[in-house]
Amino acid sequence: MDANQSPEPLPTDQPTPSQENTAQPQRASAKPTQRKACSVRPDSAQSKSLASGIQPMRTTSSSSSRGSNRRGHNPTSDFARWEWGLLNLARATTIAAFIYTCWRFGGTDVIVWYHVAIMLAASIAMAAIVWRKSSRQQPLPTPALLFGLFCVTFPMLQTVELPREVVEWIAPGTETVLNEFSSPAISELQSARQQLADHRQNTSSSSVNHSATISIVPSSSQTRLALWQLGFVFFAISTTLFFTRQSRNVLAWTLAINAAGLAFWGLVQRASGSNELLPGMTKDFVTLPFSTFVYKNAGAAALIPGLACLIGLIGIQRHSAKGIRTSKRSSRGIDSYHPRPKWTAPRFLSLMCFIGLLAAGLLASSSRGVWISGVVAGLALFITVPSRFSGKSFMAAAFIAVCCIGLIALTGLRNELVKQSQRLNMDQVSTDARFTHWLDGIETAIAHLPLGSGLGTFGYAHLPHQEKDTEQWFREAHNQYLEIIVETGVFGVLAILVVIVLLAKSAVFLIRKSPSQEHFSWGIIGLFSLASIVTQSFVDFVVLIPGVMFTQAILLGCMAAVYTRDLSLSKVMRRRSGQIVSQKASELTPAEAAPTPLRDRLNRIANRPLTWCLVTSVVVLLAFIAIDKKLHTENVLAKTQFSSEEYEPSPEEIEFNLQLLSDAIEREPKSWELYRRRSLWHFAEYRVELLKQASADESPLKWEQTSQSTLFQSLFTIPQSDRDELIANVLVVPALQESLQRAVADQESTLRFNPLSPNAYLSCAMLTPLMKRDTAMWEENIARLSHSSRSLQYAGGLVAYFAGDRDNMIDLWHRSLKFGAEYYPAVLQLAGRKLSLEEFLREIIPTERNDLAVRFVSDAGKFTINQHTLQRLRNQVLTRIESDVRLEEAEKMALSARVEETGENWGEAASYWNLAVRSQPHNLDYRYYHCRALYHDGQLNEALDQATLLRALEPATERSAKTIELIKKRLEAESRKALL
Repeated sequence: MDANQSPEPLPTDQPTPSQENTAQPQRASAKPTQRKACSVRPDSAQSKSLASGIQPMRTTSSSSSRGSNRRGHNPTSDFARWEWGLLNLARATTIAAFIYTCWRFGGTDVIVWYHVAIMLAASIAMAAIVWRKSSRQQPLPTPALLFGLFCVTFPMLQTVELPREVVEWIAPGTETVLNEFSSPAISELQSARQQLADHRQNTSSSSVNHSATISIVPSSSQTRLALWQLGFVFFAISTTLFFTRQSRNVLAWTLAINAAGLAFWGLVQRASGSNELLPGMTKDFVTLPFSTFVYKNAGAAALIPGLACLIGLIGIQRHSAKGIRTSKRSSRGIDSYHPRPKWTAPRFLSLMCFIGLLAAGLLASSSRGVWISGVVAGLALFITVPSRFSGKSFMAAAFIAVCCIGLIALTGLRNELVKQSQRLNMDQVSTDARFTHWLDGIETAIAHLPLGSGLGTFGYAHLPHQEKDTEQWFREAHNQYLEIIVETGVFGVLAILVVIVLLAKSAVFLIRKSPSQEHFSWGIIGLFSLASIVTQSFVDFVVLIPGVMFTQAILLGCMAAVYTRDLSLSKVMRRRSGQIVSQKASELTPAEAAPTPLRDRLNRIANRPLTWCLVTSVVVLLAFIAIDKKLHTENVLAKTQFSSEEYEPSPEEIEFNLQLLSDAIEREPKSWELYRRRSLWHFAEYRVELLKQASADESPLKWEQTSQSTLFQSLFTIPQSDRDELIANVLVVPALQESLQRAVADQESTLRFNPLSPNAYLSCAMLTPLMKRDTAMWEENIARLSHSSRSLQYAGGLVAYFAGDRDNMIDLWHRSLKFGAEYYPAVLQLAGRKLSLEEFLREIIPTERNDLAVRFVSDAGKFTINQHTLQRLRNQVLTRIESDVRLEEAEKMALSARVEETGENWGEAASYWNLAVRSQPHNLDYRYYHCRALYHDGQLNEALDQATLLRALEPATERSAKTIELIKKRLEAESRKALL
């Protein structure tokens, strides 16, 4: 890669300060040109030449002194050739790790983390071999080491078992959750098990009242922590490996080419409508193009670091082609003058084409957050860069715009971009569900101060604080700062803010004060990338996608290392130019004063690359252990999943799966998912024993009739006395009793390690008739935690329906119909047994679902009701539509027309459709329905006129032609009938 290459040369003729035996400069030779170069005053305008890459001047020092200078000037010369090869292999492995993450689902699968952890461990081991004897100072200071360790270790404390008294004192939000949800539920389950058996069973859940963790879901915290640990390792290892100019250039080019590949594949996906993550690789839940990262916004965010690198490479390329004007009598090694390169140079045109490709990819992603963050990053550069943009810069921007327009035209994405840009208006933004969700997140953050709810737990922590129903579950906050506050409290958000400020300070320093053009370019790279991800994190969670996190970490880590090296070189230059040497010791700042022996020794130890290698080794080992446990858990859950509800497992299969789950629980005792899955298999064991008992009693019982929901419904449909007698006779069998007790015990453990899982409360509710318990507490918890799940709302309403809780039934079924209609037929069938049709319309159908109200009026005719009642329902729906202020006039008329069509009042329907067409004359669907209503009402000539006009407006469709043909046939039939 860059064997035996020196990092950027020092801008003076002295060796590096890290050299232990610094050679004293000798008297300069008598060459006039050299004396002239040496006579430049530090405060003069010509002092900038010290930082422009002038080669060290020759002196009359001895050969040993010159050798010492060379070793100080080039610290990498201490490495043997095989060590350089090993170092390059470590760099290549690190680069391969984040590229692999980008192209395999964005690294969202745990198996990718597993492979990345192995590759990072290999890179660290190779780097440690190289740095084992090196005295070179690490470019990051001791505070950075301590601060990084704090960021990594603090979340680990959230998963440690602590006494409940301590948790109540330091994490009152967690204690509130336990007191309101898990503790009463576990007490209820333990009481049920006590009632089922003659003695209390000893289970791990019995200690719930004595210890707990700060994290409400410790297994989720461990998994998320492993991801952050890998990101920290990428950041730290990039500061150690990419310390030469050539290695940083290779890294920048790799990031740029990788982003260009992602952009090209994204454009292909958009143009072809393909949902393949890679050619031949798909995922069932991925439906949007540009989804190489599974989440399209994250795929677009991964292009930003590549775009930043391309901008920085342009600056490096321009500087390297400038050259330096010197005298003809200059010493050997000083380059002659070269003019500025033409803008038609192949390398520059290649960079511009890459930028155009990435810009087109960003547009094609349809990610509004990336668009805005890119603009903010550009403004940050415009404000920070201490120079005005020339006319050639605007020419370059015009060239990029032409590339974008050409690629968009070739891929046919114009309509998609227009559609997405319209979503940036305030009306669309104000209705975004994020804003309502953020209010819930703020309330959650306040409740869990000061230490948070646990890393990776936001998806569950905010559920009790939701006040409004949402169409989907917000596993993440779509605001990374809000999510950090909720999960890690005050300490976490302060840590993130400090990191952002330090990185921004580093980038601005490199842009404004760095004497090196290459370092200036890395400042641009870091600032553009940082500003983009900081801005997008306000409205999205793309930084949690591993591909984005790792790319940003390795890029910003490299920039931070460049900053610290540049800062140290600047201090050396000032000392040698007399700006600091002339000061009194009392005038020196603490940073410039000589450190104490103890402090100097600590700094030397902490700043050595080998120290960082050891630290990152420990961190990556911890991450690997957590990832390995998570991967094993996922494999066990995949193996023990029920193929279908109708599948009947054999006793041997049940025993095998229970053993798998028990072994996995021993390895990961805090995984609530494993306990819940084992509870389901214990209940399957109960079902098998129940079938055996029914077969012995010669009862016609089938497997499908023994599921939790079926047993729940069957037991609640019989009288209470018969139910109690049946359950008492069944539970006399020891095998049935033991299986049910084990299933209940695992439900206790599930709620202990995730007290906010609504599915766990639903499973417990389904077991209440077998446990002879009341359903009220379970219904309440389901109602509080199911604001984001229509299926849970419907199931909770079903529990309330059979339990006879009318109010909860109405509330949950009403909420289940707000954002979908998949449960409408079942709700109408069941609720119709307990509610009148007018009550159903008023209390079950949400006021915002006028489409369901129209559908209900149509379905009401299937019930045995008189025409007067049916017409009264139509009138109520018409009144509801008319009073809905959220509807436009055309929408009101269209809905009213559909209501009249349900009663076959075609004349009234035609009048409403006519008004709708007048309100929106360009809506061709309204014209078609108007024509159809006129046809059914017998107004054939008017229908023919409307159909002819529709045919002229949409010549490519067939519905207007078929309508015209149908009308003409009916006109001919009526004409013949009139003649007869």
